Amino acid sequence: MTNRNTEWTREINDFLSKMQNVIDVLVPKIEPFVQGLIDFARVDKIRSEVASSGWLPHHTTPLDTVADCGGDVESIQRRLQEYYEQNWPNVRRAIESQMSQYDIDQEATATFREVLDAHEHGFFRCVPRTLFPEIDRLLRMHVLGTNVGIGTSKKTIKNLVENRSKGLSDFLPGGWVNLESFHRLTEGLAEADATEVDGGAFGIFRSVFTDDAIERVKSDPVPNRNAAIHGLVAYPSSQNSLNAIFFADYIFQLVSSLNSGQPDGNEDPKSSV
Repeated sequence: MTNRNTEWTREINDFLSKMQNVIDVLVPKIEPFVQGLIDFARVDKIRSEVASSGWLPHHTTPLDTVADCGGDVESIQRRLQEYYEQNWPNVRRAIESQMSQYDIDQEATATFREVLDAHEHGFFRCVPRTLFPEIDRLLRMHVLGTNVGIGTSKKTIKNLVENRSKGLSDFLPGGWVNLESFHRLTEGLAEADATEVDGGAFGIFRSVFTDDAIERVKSDPVPNRNAAIHGLVAYPSSQNSLNAIFFADYIFQLVSSLNSGQPDGNEDPKSSV
């Protein structure tokens, strides 16, 4: 029996030794993957919390500031407001640095810089009213190949999504940070949900035909294109202005990415949403 025990012990030790060799080889390969999943889960949680607080997630969103709020929506809304007020020069430099990489025309670039000037001087109302026509123009040029205003902006977006998409990743050029802006871009395109206003994000290009819809967009810090252009909502706050800037940044990056066929974003999930 002793010899059998010795043989079993030798076999077990040999098996454990081989398993250790396998572990030594696999662990260095698995650890980055596991850490990547952890980072992604953290980023997605923060992205969701930022969106729930009425802010569009953006590459300038400070992760640590949001994480310190422990998921409290009101705290996130207030802390982000303070962050953007106190750090605007750095935020603007980050936005302009990213924008310099986009393949967009000079008119779009000049308009965007003028809007940044307007925001900097507190002219918040004019930001969405200036940006949405420029977004319309850039999308017409990209999707229809003409600056002539043929069709509605909603039809232009629908054409973009249906005819140019190779997958969701095409519409997330800056990474997962763009997901909320993508939802806002496409929400309400289908006829089936064209009259629904309850739950979820309200589409930026959704038509506003009813009193309920107008009340909904009034309470939403993310400007609606039709409400802004047709004077239905004033959008006078710094948060309104910044959300319009963040969405325009997404559209400019999206157009640039689809034009070149390659993403322009350089998102690092450890440093930005």
